[in-house]
Amino acid sequence: MIPQNIIDEINDKVSILEVIGKFTEIKKSGRNYLALCPFHQEKTPSFSISEEKGLYHCFGCGASGNAIKFLMDYQKLTFMEALQELSKVAGIDLERFREDKDFHPSKEKETFILINREAMLYYHQLLLQETKSESAREYLKKRKITLETVKTFRLGFGGTDWSGIFEHLKKKGFQEEDILKAGLVSKGTNGFIDRFRERIIFPIFDKEGEVTGFGGRILNEDKKVAKYLNSAENLLFHKGSLLYAFHLAKDEISRKKEAILVEGYMDVIALHQNGIQNVVAPLGTALTENQLRLIKRYCDQVLFAFDGDSAGITAANRAIDIAVRSDLSQNVVILNKKDPYDYVMEHGAESFLSYLKEKRLSPMDFKIRYFSRQLDIHTEKVKFLLLLFPYINQTQSAVTRESYLKKVSDYIQEDFRLILSEYQSFLKKDKNLGKRIEESKRNDKKINPVEKEFVALWALFPEERLPLQTLINPEMLENEGVREIFQFIWENPMKEAKEIMAAIQNEEMVRTISEYAQREDIKPFLLKELAYRLKLNYIKRIMAKNHDPLRQSELKNESFLLEKELRKIEQSVPFSEI
Repeated sequence: MIPQNIIDEINDKVSILEVIGKFTEIKKSGRNYLALCPFHQEKTPSFSISEEKGLYHCFGCGASGNAIKFLMDYQKLTFMEALQELSKVAGIDLERFREDKDFHPSKEKETFILINREAMLYYHQLLLQETKSESAREYLKKRKITLETVKTFRLGFGGTDWSGIFEHLKKKGFQEEDILKAGLVSKGTNGFIDRFRERIIFPIFDKEGEVTGFGGRILNEDKKVAKYLNSAENLLFHKGSLLYAFHLAKDEISRKKEAILVEGYMDVIALHQNGIQNVVAPLGTALTENQLRLIKRYCDQVLFAFDGDSAGITAANRAIDIAVRSDLSQNVVILNKKDPYDYVMEHGAESFLSYLKEKRLSPMDFKIRYFSRQLDIHTEKVKFLLLLFPYINQTQSAVTRESYLKKVSDYIQEDFRLILSEYQSFLKKDKNLGKRIEESKRNDKKINPVEKEFVALWALFPEERLPLQTLINPEMLENEGVREIFQFIWENPMKEAKEIMAAIQNEEMVRTISEYAQREDIKPFLLKELAYRLKLNYIKRIMAKNHDPLRQSELKNESFLLEKELRKIEQSVPFSEI
């Protein structure tokens, strides 16, 4: 612990005017000083500083405190980090308090810092100057990474020598054991081997801008070698507590009040190069609570912008499972068959930001879409609920939990009271969970949701009708009223929705068609999927009634082919369009 008298001495020796003056312009006003408050937007100065008392107070937002508190709030530092910064200004040596391991790094940590600094310079110079690094420079040029960006991110190259970094660090006076522990080399039968040989080097910094380790991407695609590699974990480098480029992004994150979290180093670099600077990424591993806590110190909102492939969608699902336990507001964007790097390089920053604004989903909307791709919600409602309830249960706010349950109720078209009852059964681990929904399905005389949705879209998208007429026919619809509407459209394929609406009297279908006509998420491609589901339901009904073995075999085969086609359709649809 740092004694209180030492803390008081630091406060006494540090000028609060000098500390705050680094971040905002200060002007004399009577006995005190005035400035525009650095903690909120204002046009008339209301931020008052008393040099005599060593305190500040904003009459606009209420921010107040001493020099330590100012650094903690403005630079998002812990108490010990702020004290360490001010001790340097005060000229007070805190080395004698180094037994406080959370405050002062050990001698080994200091050694690792020095090794990493030297290694970063070595890798960076190799990339910029060495003839043997031409392939690395060509790779970055091909990826449209500018020289300015290379220097900003201190990108490097691991070289082609088997022990280049090892020999360089040895010449600089570092011990073999320390170089090994720093995670830059591995020990082989014939000596030390460079860990990042023939890789593009991405230095990884802590939030203060101190290099803590490295990531390396292989230049030549080789399935036998990991595409990305990080420094080995040590006292200085903890993958789960660091975010790539956070030292560059933190001020913009604080200003924008939102962090954009992407999957890869190149995603971050491309977005920063295009002027979008509140962007960070995990270090090639799953997101952690420690990383979210770091973001939370600077903003209250995170946006996950992940690739549109299956790996990206799965990573987004894991990320919101972790984030639900944080106090951060979350949104998710899944890019259509691109990653953030590709999108921003092809379309530019303005288009990328517009895409994020248009396509962002709440965590619950994402979860619903994610699990709806894995099962048929019309026939597997209970399974669907059991996949969603654990996430809903972890949500901190009772208001949010209720809104999520209502959203699920609307999506699967079941009464909210029924969904709430099932959720309560889930919380109690009731063995009757799901029975109420099964009973409601047996007693339900409402229109089958697939039939209702299909005919509504059949009315709204006349250009999609003709290709599907070879797949479906009126007898496949079970509900007589809906079947009559379908038959009418079938016989009048050129009629527009407004003409169809004028000719039908089924109030529920009129309401459904009208509602769907207003919804932006209803797309033409959904009609094809619903047509296959309609036919599949029809085949299953026949199978339930027909017990002839030969016919059963034919129907099973047809059912299998329909389900296979459905999976293909689902996989071909962009996640953001579901």
